[in-house]
Amino acid sequence: MAKLKFLMWNVEWMNDLFTTGTGPAGFRPDGEKPLHNKDTTVKVRRDHLSGVLKEIGPDIVVVAEGPSRQEELALENAGRDSDLYEI
Repeated sequence: MAKLKFLMWNVEWMNDLFTTGTGPAGFRPDGEKPLHNKDTTVKVRRDHLSGVLKEIGPDIVVVAEGPSRQEELALENAGRDSDLYEI
């Protein structure tokens, strides 16, 4: 029987990584400080998030407290084998 690796992740304050407003989805500038964690930068937070996904290598990811817009989650997924991920 095949085994699947399932990840349920509460990604607190993920919206801090993205621009606000009704325009196209985009990341905030790399050097900016996330609103809810002034001890890091947007780039470092993004690197940490993607590093965890690469290290665990889940087959299925369920994100709680993720971004507000589907387009933002697609940005976070960019760079991975997009044929394997459905958003």
